[in-house]
Amino acid sequence: MPYITDPDLAFLQHSEQEELDVLVNYLTKLPNGKKRFNSRLMQYERVDKYFPDHKKYWNLIAAEIQYFGGHFFANFITGNGVPYRSMLERVCKKSGIEYASEKSTEKLEIMLLSKVLMESMKKMPSQELQSFMKELKINPHDYTRQTLSKDIKKIIRREKIKPRVIGVLLASSIAKLAISKTMKFSLLKGLKIGAHKFFWGKTIALFTGPFGVALTTTWILNDLAKPDYRMMIPIVIQIAYMRIATEEKRQLSLSAA
Repeated sequence: MPYITDPDLAFLQHSEQEELDVLVNYLTKLPNGKKRFNSRLMQYERVDKYFPDHKKYWNLIAAEIQYFGGHFFANFITGNGVPYRSMLERVCKKSGIEYASEKSTEKLEIMLLSKVLMESMKKMPSQELQSFMKELKINPHDYTRQTLSKDIKKIIRREKIKPRVIGVLLASSIAKLAISKTMKFSLLKGLKIGAHKFFWGKTIALFTGPFGVALTTTWILNDLAKPDYRMMIPIVIQIAYMRIATEEKRQLSLSAA
């Protein structure tokens, strides 16, 4: 299936190898380590030649994302996938997010990340929630669970919690659940390394502490249990994180010039 020129996925060619590893694993493997029967990425000659240097076939990775983002029958009829934006909008609608059509892809992704964070915090046990808030430098005595749920977006802005923090938290935590056990160590190590480049001192507890544990029983794997969304949600959250990380690198490069 050919790659549809997609401005929302073109940045993948500038992403880190470890970040692309996570996407490739989502696209080709089930959480139990078995191959996805409907994945075609590893069948391409260019992939076979250059694997695992993903940057050399980033557009084939993007094409596979577009394929999985479309409805199966629509793919069969048209011979094409769908632009990433369509996939993102499906996930957002399924998540109950209301948005204006002119909202940029970047802002829509941040809305989704905020929604997932909010729903995850709702379902954390009280003690874990307090620990998590402290790790994010939020005073747990300033907010109740109700005010957190109601005003999470305002709180994120007020407490200056950057999108990169939310993105890497979600990307690494979900990867712990969705990536096959044989791949977890190297891929999560890559995510943690990438995270430390932008976290300015955040501790590794953000990845292995209460948030990661809480996600095992949250909204992502329970309320959105349909198989297609179980695959699309990790992919969209990983892409959202990668976009933030790539923009951070670009800004750092400009400031250093």
